[in-house]
Amino acid sequence: SYKFLVARKGLPKLRKEYAEYKDNIFSSSAIVMPTIEYAEKAFGEALSSGISKEPWMSINTQSFVDNTIAPNGHHVVSIFAQYVKSDARKWDEDDKNILKENTLSVLGEYFESFVDEDEKTKILSPLDFEHLFLNPGGNIFQINMTPEQTYSFRPLRECANYSTPIKNLYIAGSSAHPGGGITGLPGYLGAIKVLKDKRVLSIYKEKPLVEVFKEIITSVF
Repeated sequence: SYKFLVARKGLPKLRKEYAEYKDNIFSSSAIVMPTIEYAEKAFGEALSSGISKEPWMSINTQSFVDNTIAPNGHHVVSIFAQYVKSDARKWDEDDKNILKENTLSVLGEYFESFVDEDEKTKILSPLDFEHLFLNPGGNIFQINMTPEQTYSFRPLRECANYSTPIKNLYIAGSSAHPGGGITGLPGYLGAIKVLKDKRVLSIYKEKPLVEVFKEIITSVF
């Protein structure tokens, strides 16, 4: 996967046929994936050339629901797009320009103007994610979200219950069940596992878990 980030003045202008869905599109994670066949084609293109010519994507306009993250009258848009094959390209500026062009080409089917010439954009490739987070392969979910690495196999059977063979080392990120997607569940469930192992949870069984965490954090720090 890759990210396409945009900082712009005002919201992108939707084509007339989609204008009535403005609030829904900008207040949610708008998915561009017309059919399953569309996603399969994008996957096949990435396997053969490293980059999908017509990627499927999730469009997230965070500033539409939180106006504190951009100046008044401006917006930031974060697009999660697939597919790319991390080891198939150098991910230099030429490759990033291809990603940008392909993304804007698909967006052009739904928006009259998504990015103007004077607006800021940034592409984050798998190599960028690898360098930013020291994660080999640059998978934003840490490891693949595929059947052999989900449920009791995530990330490995030996570490599927948030604990590891290393004493007091627990996994609570996207590589733990149920994986990526910003649910907060890997951290939440990992924290419960720690509390159970330390025999702390039963002491607070009458209190909401949020209050338990607050008390424990306060006592530690």
